[in-house]
Amino acid sequence: MKYIYYSVAFIVIGAIIAVSVWYATRPVPLTIQGEFHSKQVQVAAKVPGNIATLPVIEGQKVKKGEILATIDSPALKAKETQAAAAVKAAEAQQKKVDDGARQEEITALYNIYQKAVAAEQYAFKTYSRVKSLHDDGVVTTQSLDEALTQWKVLQNDVRASKANYEMAKIGARPEDKTAAEAIKEQANGVLQEVMVLLEDTILHSPIDGEVSTVVVEQGELVTPGFPVITIVDLEDTWVTFYLREDLLKNIRMGTVINVEIPALSDSQIYPVEVRYIAPAGSYAVWSATKTSADFDLKTFEVKAYPQQKIPGVRAGMTAVFYSDVKHK
Repeated sequence: MKYIYYSVAFIVIGAIIAVSVWYATRPVPLTIQGEFHSKQVQVAAKVPGNIATLPVIEGQKVKKGEILATIDSPALKAKETQAAAAVKAAEAQQKKVDDGARQEEITALYNIYQKAVAAEQYAFKTYSRVKSLHDDGVVTTQSLDEALTQWKVLQNDVRASKANYEMAKIGARPEDKTAAEAIKEQANGVLQEVMVLLEDTILHSPIDGEVSTVVVEQGELVTPGFPVITIVDLEDTWVTFYLREDLLKNIRMGTVINVEIPALSDSQIYPVEVRYIAPAGSYAVWSATKTSADFDLKTFEVKAYPQQKIPGVRAGMTAVFYSDVKHK
């Protein structure tokens, strides 16, 4: 009987020792901690000026297209006035070219032409008389030359006045009309450019989301490219882990990881799917000792996306899962 008791005692003690050894030597699950991130969009100023209105505050939910801020830009308003005046001047010049000379101007040029014809005819008669007298030896050759010169000068006047009159009747040349049209288009282009810049004085939300940060105050001066407001899209979230390379054995694209989110629940599990693994490792997170046969281990960035919407999750929240790789 004692033998049976001793045997049972030895078996129990052996079992306890075996369990203790297993418990002491079993792989310790490694807690992997990650952080949730959300899509962020920075809304920046495109034109210089002062913040005129700022109707949103941090934490406010906004819709795509909603006005976030307006900018007062006196310089742009002055450019708009100048550009509009240039357009009016170009349009007036083009109309003048298209319409041609007024009837009054054409009549005046015709009268000048007729006066030149009359003067030329009178000079021709004078030259004819002087020539006859010169042939008779009454006047000198110098007088004949003067009469001839006067007649030729008036002939040139006739040709010039006739050309001006005919040009006025025909109107502007095609080249002049083309140039006037080009000047008008250029002026309109400058005005349109200014109008586009004026539209940029109103900052709209590019996405549905929540105002994360407002970095300016009303009346503050901003310059092009200066970030004014940051919008966070809480519908587009993911969790980022930085995994040691020996923990990537069971992690592949499409792998589903069950994570806990302490900020939301102590026990609920949320499945997230791996959709990004960094193509190259970065810094070493574990270094081998000089006397060991191990090697340095690099870390890889891994991004996993929730398989379904997680109510209440926000950027910066911690996500945790447990790896069965023994902690070194």
